Amino acid sequence: MILLKTEDQIEIMARAGRVVGRTLEMVGKNIRAGMTTGQLDRLIEEFIRSEGALPAFKGYQGYPATACISIDDEVVHGIPGKRMIREGSIVSVDTGAIV
Repeated sequence: MILLKTEDQIEIMARAGRVVGRTLEMVGKNIRAGMTTGQLDRLIEEFIRSEGALPAFKGYQGYPATACISIDDEVVHGIPGKRMIREGSIVSVDTGAIV
């Protein structure tokens, strides 16, 4: 069964997408060597909430964080914690927002 979204539902989804886009822009401007993935996750959560949205990942099926953050060759969907971001690291950030 295919459920078609209404125009209003599509607009809400677009607003959430714009929050995520601004969040990722903020990450790009604020990520620094020496941060832990946990610190970055807290920054992401604060930003999403400041945008009037809720973190979509946090609590989803028990997930403990706002973002999935992987460093270098880590598998996708790394749980933020004590891992340190180092100079030259390749950092992948995935997050979502609910408007």
